[in-house]
Amino acid sequence: MAGYETFADQLADPAREAGLIAAAAADPRLAATLADQLAAAAFTNSAYATAYAALAAGDAVPPGLELGLADADPIGAARRLADLAAGRAGVRRLEGVPAALRGLLEGTGAAADLERLLAGAAEAITAAGAAAQPLAPSSALLEGVLADLAHRAAMRAQTGSAILGLCTGFPTLDDKLGGLEAGTVTLLAARPNIGKTTLANQWAYTAARAGAPVLYLSYENPPADLVRKHLTRLAQVSALDALRGKAAPDKLAAAAVTYRDQVGDRLYFAAATAATDAATIRELAGRVARRHPGAGPVLIVVDYLQKLAQAKGGEGRRAGLDDLRGQVGRCVQELRDLAADLRAPVLAVATVNRQAYGDAKARPGMASLKESGDLEYAADAVLLLGDETDGLDGADKGAKAVPPPPGVRPVWLTVAKNRYGPTGAVPLIFHEAQGRFEERERPTAVAPFPSFAGGAR
Repeated sequence: MAGYETFADQLADPAREAGLIAAAAADPRLAATLADQLAAAAFTNSAYATAYAALAAGDAVPPGLELGLADADPIGAARRLADLAAGRAGVRRLEGVPAALRGLLEGTGAAADLERLLAGAAEAITAAGAAAQPLAPSSALLEGVLADLAHRAAMRAQTGSAILGLCTGFPTLDDKLGGLEAGTVTLLAARPNIGKTTLANQWAYTAARAGAPVLYLSYENPPADLVRKHLTRLAQVSALDALRGKAAPDKLAAAAVTYRDQVGDRLYFAAATAATDAATIRELAGRVARRHPGAGPVLIVVDYLQKLAQAKGGEGRRAGLDDLRGQVGRCVQELRDLAADLRAPVLAVATVNRQAYGDAKARPGMASLKESGDLEYAADAVLLLGDETDGLDGADKGAKAVPPPPGVRPVWLTVAKNRYGPTGAVPLIFHEAQGRFEERERPTAVAPFPSFAGGAR
């Protein structure tokens, strides 16, 4: 037990306590702001606790107290001290666990005692998480919001474009989204074999070509397969022909030169495993960012979301989240936190449920997303990729469809949700053999594809 007490006592930062008191003594307004975020009990030094309580009450620091230099980040210091205090509380809730476990093994204790102690420890951990959440008035956000808006205006004046995020290469889509913006999560969903991985991979290449570092995590396609997709697209040869040895090697070699010239070392493919979780993605993105200082935010592509949710292990797979829906909800929130913390755009690929493609008359929509309740509300933008004739019956397909050229499939990319802009459909052409998408003019002979059910909220 003494060991636990020692460990709890080590969860302290006296130097930061002194610096925080010095900062609050120099700025009385700061003491009032901190009073709602940090209790005097969070100080391990009783003299500092007394001084903090006096400052919070509007009084002066007791005379004779040595403080030293004021902390340059008092708000951060207060949060750190609150975290340490919550950690000490959690450790002390565990002090009785060894004795209870020993008693259970020796037959002198009851399982209920151990369960009670563990439940208390779990509560302490939850309290520690709550203590880490700051509580500040909304007016404290004004400076940051104004700075962001001023930056956007400056970028618009400098570039002449309203698209401030990473471009996808599709003008209509970029106009709706403003590009893939830093700090946002964009969801690209479709049924199997419609080309969602090919489209996400093409966007990753476009971002890297524009100078952005990109991390692409794939659960299904090995990195070499994703690179081959780019070579066949650049060479405009059939991917199947390349695999069967029918493609001209000199054309593929020329495509490789183009690949190196256009993306350099900015595009990273990583094979995800069952152990890959949000913490792994965060670490990999950090490594990519460190390799490209000053290049801007890292575009993070996760292909695909349901596989991330099924991955075992990691902090996000706690009890009560064993079902896929719960895990997907947790994963989406983790990706949102990741995007916000790293100020990075995140593109997550997802699949729709079988009802969206098992019925010829079914039209993919927001409700078609697997675990739609979590995905629909968490993503900043939801893009749904569908065939030209999805949702039309047989008669309509025969009467309205315009026969495409061989090897070309018309598809629709619908912006079903857009937190920061308009929704609507973007007509595309999918060159299946070459694995290449391009935007097309909205055809006049084909009835406009109906908006996906569900719409933006």
